[in-house]
Amino acid sequence: MPPVNTDSQDMIKSASNLGYPEFTTPLSDLEIVQCNATVYVFPNTTDLDLDNVTIASVDFGYAKNFSVFNPLTKAAVFYPKTLKDS
Repeated sequence: MPPVNTDSQDMIKSASNLGYPEFTTPLSDLEIVQCNATVYVFPNTTDLDLDNVTIASVDFGYAKNFSVFNPLTKAAVFYPKTLKDS
């Protein structure tokens, strides 16, 4: 097999994924109380490949009716106004 030149090695390295992004600290549990706003800021991320990581959207499941996520601040605001929300 012929030797691989430096440009090819760099392309191979950039195309490979050394690891997936991870939060620098674990996600924490929240207690959300009706008629009170709760703000949660997602922790920073780290990636072995030094890729830029962006949280574009979050699926809040049943909490989607009283949740808003801002990808610029990485903050989620929960504001259940009724018992139906909680």
